[in-house]
Amino acid sequence: MVEAKSLKSVFFSSLKLKSQESCLIVTDTIKESIGRDFYNYASSITPFSKIIVIEPTKEHSSEPPEEVAQEMLKFEVQLLITAKSLTHTKARRDASAKGRRIATMPGVTEDICNRCLGIDYAKL
Repeated sequence: MVEAKSLKSVFFSSLKLKSQESCLIVTDTIKESIGRDFYNYASSITPFSKIIVIEPTKEHSSEPPEEVAQEMLKFEVQLLITAKSLTHTKARRDASAKGRRIATMPGVTEDICNRCLGIDYAKL
């Protein structure tokens, strides 16, 4: 389980999610438990949270399903928590072009989250 300290750091220090904003978590069946930890925390901040679980892509930079790409255009804050990277996809680029704040976390593990994310960014 991802620790609350790490989740809080991501949502408040990095992404600056506000209660009136929308938040989308895109995860795959491999990273779903981590994705759900982030979704549950986001839901405690804003009622406009959604999680989408996809099948893992075969390789890095493979496009997510079209319906996911369309959803990415709608949400202000997004986390892409998948085994293979969605960073260099048209879907991510299109969402970024619309001003969406996106954190991609390909291959992330609970250990990485708990050791590396719950830091004091101001001090860093």
